[in-house]
Amino acid sequence: MALTTDSLFNSVNLELQNHDQRGSASAVGNGIDNAFIVAPLGGYITDDAVWGVWVDGAESTDAIMDFDTGICTFPIPPAIASSVQFTFNFKAYNDKVVDQAILTAIDALFPWFYSEAIDDSIVADDFDDNELEIDDCEAVIGFMMNSGSAWSRTPRKNFEMYKAGGSAFIRFFGGAPTADAMRLHYVTRPAIADLPDRAAAPIISYACYYLMQQKTLARTRGDVAIVTQGTGTLSPRQMNDAGNAFLLRFQMQCQSMRMKPWSVF
Repeated sequence: MALTTDSLFNSVNLELQNHDQRGSASAVGNGIDNAFIVAPLGGYITDDAVWGVWVDGAESTDAIMDFDTGICTFPIPPAIASSVQFTFNFKAYNDKVVDQAILTAIDALFPWFYSEAIDDSIVADDFDDNELEIDDCEAVIGFMMNSGSAWSRTPRKNFEMYKAGGSAFIRFFGGAPTADAMRLHYVTRPAIADLPDRAAAPIISYACYYLMQQKTLARTRGDVAIVTQGTGTLSPRQMNDAGNAFLLRFQMQCQSMRMKPWSVF
């Protein structure tokens, strides 16, 4: 499959069968409470034309629905003994959560998958106390200098890379380089535009693992209701086992599909 944000999004939803389901909820007004939890346990209500609220059979147009939290708020609390009805579509994961899982999965590919970058705009004035800050650098794999005739590689023993304050720095031994031109070759965490198409498989697996783990807490909170109702809902242990299966698949895919490891000279 082509590696695009849309294709990953669709594949994760298909893998987890994350699609809209029809739902409903009801409440009885008490003249005091004006906020009602509508979303099913661990579910997200979809903001679409199906969403609707009725109070004593009359549709309410002033109720405000927070689709992220699943809470519906009325400007004025429904009257005592009034019947409040909600209809909606819902699914296990909303679009924001799926997008977050995909971004996390892409970051988790490192170091099996990575991006390479070259900075050839470096000049001697860029150095301050023999330290040059490098954005998003994970490892320096080459430093070359050109004094007018040809490029020459700087031996690795002549400098070191270190991290400080979340950024990477280079410290040169014996003073900063003063060549006419310099080129830095380094590795960064992967960007989707730089990844091969085969990276789609581990991204999907890790995103599914991430999303399954996200539901474990919600299921744990619902254990009392499950025991009381005697339903066949999955237990947190079963959900954890299913999530770990995705994690194992991710690790196997990374080992078999990873990019050629970079080398530090």
